[in-house]
Amino acid sequence: MNSLKHTLSLLLTLNLCILPLSAVDIEEEEWEDILEMGEHVHEELLELTEEQAEISEVLQELKREVQEVEEEEREHIERELVYLKIETQSLKTLIRLHENLLSKHKSVLEAQERDNKEAFEQTLDDFYRTEDGFHIRKELVYLNQEKKILGTELKFLKEHGEKREAKRVEMELHQAELNLVAHIKLLEKWEQLEVLWKENPEAEIDEKLEEFFILREKQELQREKSELQHRQRMLRLDVEELAQQQQKIQQKSAQLQSLMAEHAKAEALFQQLVKAKKAGDEFEIEELEETYHRHREILHLKQEILHLREYLQNLIAEGEIEEAEEVELEIREIREELEELN
Repeated sequence: MNSLKHTLSLLLTLNLCILPLSAVDIEEEEWEDILEMGEHVHEELLELTEEQAEISEVLQELKREVQEVEEEEREHIERELVYLKIETQSLKTLIRLHENLLSKHKSVLEAQERDNKEAFEQTLDDFYRTEDGFHIRKELVYLNQEKKILGTELKFLKEHGEKREAKRVEMELHQAELNLVAHIKLLEKWEQLEVLWKENPEAEIDEKLEEFFILREKQELQREKSELQHRQRMLRLDVEELAQQQQKIQQKSAQLQSLMAEHAKAEALFQQLVKAKKAGDEFEIEELEETYHRHREILHLKQEILHLREYLQNLIAEGEIEEAEEVELEIREIREELEELN
């Protein structure tokens, strides 16, 4: 870390010194862009190192906590630890990429100060090439991180029986994997160019470079198309879920209407029972009481089934499989009791 701070400090000092362009062949505007670029990468590197330190502290704290909490809370912390470890790996790679680019930037500043036109141009070309590779590799880091996080999330959802959400994450993971595979192919093409430049910095590879830029543009267009198609699929999933919800609402509405009708019958039977008692008709009273109480019991059992169904849906959504099975068994027993009453 001390060597890194020393390098950053030196770089910042060099950047702040606006050196005279003297004999090197470069426009003043381009030189200002190069200086600004170095400052920008330098700031990004500082942010990354600070983020790395913060995550390291959080990781240590969570590792202590995970030994002291209840089972349910421990699972949540362990899941968070996995995510933070994935992010830590990404940060390490990003820091290396930034340090490498800053090293090339420093070489440009030193070459300019030596006022050697040929050496400066070679160093500048190397810096620009490194910058292009930097952005390609940086994108790869984020794509790889996204894939790992979605994979972890999918595993967690499946383990907890959250099928609906798992389906969504699985679709996102598939898209992330497609993006990653395509970008790896792009990086492989770029690395082939880097090999050629390393063997001969003066090599004329315009044709291969053009092939790379065509491939990159094709992949960018394909990725945009794939992202739009992915959003369409997610939207269709939303429509399907809304249709399922609407169907459930309609079913629940029908059940409630049926219960309302049953309740109206109970009210009518009760009024008949009251009239029979006023009339003193013992035979009719006995018959109506039996019918009324049986109807009330049926109504009570149907209401109980309705409440249990709502509870069952919540249990399934939360992945409480064992408890859901117990509720299903209870519903079956009530239905058998209803059949006996009917």
